[in-house]
Amino acid sequence: MLEDSNALFEVLQKLGSKKPYLEYTGLSKSGEKSYHKLVSVIYSLEKMGFDVNANAIIDKLDKFTTEGVFNPDYYK
Repeated sequence: MLEDSNALFEVLQKLGSKKPYLEYTGLSKSGEKSYHKLVSVIYSLEKMGFDVNANAIIDKLDKFTTEGVFNPDYYK
């Protein structure tokens, strides 16, 4: 599981989503667009020869975005 939902939140914002998460239920529409950009970047890093296991990273991200506990402080 991801250690810090804030880190994913910030990455998704940097990729264009103003409000990446829906309240406690997963990614917003703009969050999904940013998430797909992130997945593309991860696969690109692997293609460029970086020592990353893109599938393992994305599996972990997918599990978090579908089952994860999103940052409750974000909704205050």
